Amino acid sequence: MAKFNKPYSIGLDIGVSSVGYAVVTEDYRVPAFRFKVLGNTEKEKIKKNLIGSTTFVPAQSAQGTRVFRVNRRRIDRRNHRIAYLRDIFQKEIEKVDKNFYRRLDESFRVLGDKSEDLQIKQPFFGDKELETAYHKKYPTIYHLRKHLADADKNSPIADIREVYMALSHILKYRGHFLTLDKI
Repeated sequence: MAKFNKPYSIGLDIGVSSVGYAVVTEDYRVPAFRFKVLGNTEKEKIKKNLIGSTTFVPAQSAQGTRVFRVNRRRIDRRNHRIAYLRDIFQKEIEKVDKNFYRRLDESFRVLGDKSEDLQIKQPFFGDKELETAYHKKYPTIYHLRKHLADADKNSPIADIREVYMALSHILKYRGHFLTLDKI
C-alpha cells in the first residue's frame, strides 16, 4: 500500500449488529487504494475504496438464562429446607405413621401410578375418616397454620403430621424477593 500523505478523518458507525467505517479526506472524498490479494487467485492486486461495513449476529440477552438459573437455585434451596425439616421430624413421625413421607411424595400421582403398597387416595393420613375430618376442620393449609399458631397450653396436643405439614408449607412458600422486573 502506498503512503497516504493527505490529512484525513476516520468515521465509525458502531451498531448492535454492524460496524461501518469510512476514511474521508478534507475535501470529503473517499480515497481508493490498491491492495495486494493473498491466496491462489488470478489477480495480484485489487482497487478498494476505504469505506465499508461488517455485519454480525447481534448479541442475545442473558435474561432467559438468568431466570432459569435463579429459579433452579430457588427450587434447590427449597428442597434442601424441606429435606432438613424431614430429618428433624423423622423419628417422631415414624412412631405415628411410617409411610407418611412416602404417601406425600406420591400424592401428585394418579392411583394406578402409585407404588403397590400405597394404592390409597388419602395422601396425609392414609385413612378416609381421618382425612375427611381433617379437611372439614381445616379447609386450607392456612386454617391449620392459624389453629397451630393460636393454640395455648390448654389446647390438646396436635398431631405431629399436622405440625409437619404446617411447617413444611411455611418453609416451602416463604416467599422471595427476586422478581423478573428487577433482574
